[in-house]
Amino acid sequence: VRETQGDFVYDLGYQVFYEAFAQLDGLNSFDQFASASGAWTITPATTIAASDNFAYVSGFSDVFETTGNIATVTAGRTRIITNNANASLTHRFGSLWELSSSVGNQLYDYRDPTQSDTTSTSGVLQLTRGLTRRLVAGVGVQYQRQEFSAVPQNPANGTTFYQGFGVVNYSISPTWRISVQAGPALAQPDSISVDSVSLLSYFAVDPRTCPTNAAGTPVLLQFPQSDADLCERSLFRTAQGTPVAALAPTTTRIDVPFVGDQEIGGSLNYFGRISIDKEWRTWRASLGYSRSASNSSGLSTSTALDQLRGDVTWTPPPLWNLAFQAVYSKQTSVSDVRQREVALLTEANTQILGGVPATAFFGVPFEVDTGATIANAVDVDTMYFELSGVRRISRRFSIDGAASYWQQDTSGVLNETRTQVIRVDIGFTWNFDAIPL
Repeated sequence: VRETQGDFVYDLGYQVFYEAFAQLDGLNSFDQFASASGAWTITPATTIAASDNFAYVSGFSDVFETTGNIATVTAGRTRIITNNANASLTHRFGSLWELSSSVGNQLYDYRDPTQSDTTSTSGVLQLTRGLTRRLVAGVGVQYQRQEFSAVPQNPANGTTFYQGFGVVNYSISPTWRISVQAGPALAQPDSISVDSVSLLSYFAVDPRTCPTNAAGTPVLLQFPQSDADLCERSLFRTAQGTPVAALAPTTTRIDVPFVGDQEIGGSLNYFGRISIDKEWRTWRASLGYSRSASNSSGLSTSTALDQLRGDVTWTPPPLWNLAFQAVYSKQTSVSDVRQREVALLTEANTQILGGVPATAFFGVPFEVDTGATIANAVDVDTMYFELSGVRRISRRFSIDGAASYWQQDTSGVLNETRTQVIRVDIGFTWNFDAIPL
């Protein structure tokens, strides 16, 4: 529903989307999208606007398109709730100066309990001035606060960003435009204050292969997002050393005292974007690069998102519209992540397996401390390509189609995974007469 009433414009929308799989009907699901926006021109020089976009989707659906952030980490198919709300105020001082301010809130709520939900709140203030008929320049500041919910491996935490930036918009010609916005950003992670950490009650370890701390006690190296055991998992062995059976750790968790320093120092980053747009009679192309704080990692830590994007649209008259889009993005940790050292009390257990005595070593965690920091705990590389087209058949009827490929590689000290999605869509659109209100 779209309507203009004098100085007020509003737009309301709702879409339901159903996905069915021929062989994996357990993945069939409905996705829902809702949006609302409005703008009010208070005076010829002052405008306020607000918008909200909501989505309840599955991990293999279009969440990366609706949020404008394709780097969402989805380890398999999972349900995600996203909501993006924004409000802005723009005021012009004469014909040269313009002041704009905005506030926003983004929510990523993962149904998977192992992925941390993220809430991000931001505020931007920007002042620009027209220097020539083609050149506009200005400055601005931004505040951003990210908060991550607690997950079984990590307590709740957050990061605050403070950024200053410059703005340059230049029209090289009526069909060439370049836009730049960039500046330094200080990231300040919260200190995590916890008295204990929940760990598995026993680990299957061989103390002869585990690293040791200064006191000579075997330690299990961990990171805040993982219970990954870096010691060699022990096997039951006969007196002659022959492995006879693997020992699985228990699923019982206990609270282990935390005695280490959890302070994490701030880091200086750069955030910004640059884009170049070019138009021809039937072609339009754009190329852009941006670096920002990602709000959708689900990794319980702040990450920086570098994104390179290219779009080409061809509209040969009068019936065709073709478009190609290519995106590459990379997520990296914003600040250092402290590894944890879990001190282990080693015990031996002898059992009779097949009539033969066999000995296994157990590691009983009794204390958690902090060790060295890891400069980059995770890398997430994403590629996305899409070719789409629309063919008008008549004034009311058109056929459209799209083919896309999406690949995401996650690597680092946490895990190493690859997700690939190949998708082909074919559909049609029928336009009815406008409904008078």
